[in-house]
Amino acid sequence: MEVVWNLTRQIKNKTTIPQLIGKKPILFLTNNFTTDLKDKNDFEDKLEEIFNEALGAGNVFLVIDNFARLLLVAQQFEVNLTEIMEPYLSGVSGQIIALADTEYFHSLIENDKSLMAYFEVVKTKALMLDEIVEIIGREALIAETTYEILFTYPAILEVAKSADYYFPDGVSSDKAKDLLTELSPWAVENGFEIVGKNEVLQYVSEKTNIPIAAITESEKEKLLNLENLLMKRIVAQREAVFAISSAIRRSRAGIRNENRPIGSFLFLGPTGVGKTETAKALAAVFFNDEK
Repeated sequence: MEVVWNLTRQIKNKTTIPQLIGKKPILFLTNNFTTDLKDKNDFEDKLEEIFNEALGAGNVFLVIDNFARLLLVAQQFEVNLTEIMEPYLSGVSGQIIALADTEYFHSLIENDKSLMAYFEVVKTKALMLDEIVEIIGREALIAETTYEILFTYPAILEVAKSADYYFPDGVSSDKAKDLLTELSPWAVENGFEIVGKNEVLQYVSEKTNIPIAAITESEKEKLLNLENLLMKRIVAQREAVFAISSAIRRSRAGIRNENRPIGSFLFLGPTGVGKTETAKALAAVFFNDEK
C-alpha cells in the first residue's frame, strides 16, 4: 500500500510519467465488499457494476486490496473471477493494481495462468527499520496534532522495533502504524504530554503483559527469587527450573540475542512429572496469568 500511496503522491504532484497525469486511484476494499454478499448472482452483479463504473470513467485505475480474499470468496460462490474481469483487464480504458501477501500469491494466484496473463508481477521487499521509522515519523506528526502530544525520536524508533518484535503476526509497517494509533489515546488518558521510549515500553508491556520496561523493585525481587517461586508448584525438577530462571534473568538484564528466542527448552519425561506444570508455573509467576 505504501507503494500505491507514493504513486498517488507522484500523480498529484505531476512528477510521474505523462500517461498517468490526471489519473484517479480508487481503492477497492475487498473485506467491505464481501461482507454482505447473498449469493453467486449478488457477487457477480455488484462486482460488474463496480468495474463498469470505475473503469468506464476512463481516467481511473482501480486498486484492489486483499486480492486473494476476493479470489477465495469467488471460489466459494463458484464464480470464475477471471471471466468477469477479463473484459476490463484486456481493455485500454482502465488499469488495475491488485495487492496480495506473498504467501497467498504463491498458493492462490500464481498457478492461475489465465489470470496471471493479464498482470505484471511486482514483488515488494519487507521494509528496513529506517524506512519504517520514516513512515511512523509521518504518522506521529498527524497524531501529535490530533492529540496535542509530542513523540520523541527514541519513541518513534521504539514503536517500529516493538511492533515487529512483540507482535509476530502481520507486516512490520502496518503493525507499527497500529501500535502508534493505539498508543496516542493511551498517552492522553495517562497524562503524558511527551511520549518517550519508556512510555512506549510501558504501553507495550501493558498490552502484551510481557515485562519489558525498566525493572521495578518488585520485579527485581521476583527475578532474584524465581527458582523458589516456581518450586512452590514444581517438585523435584531443579535442573529445569534453574535453566528457565537463568534464561529469564539474562533476558531482562539485556544479555541476549534479540533475533533469537529468550530460551528454547525440550521437556522430556512420562506423564505427571511436571512438564506442562512447569510452563504454567512460569506463566503464572512471571506473566501473572497461566494463559
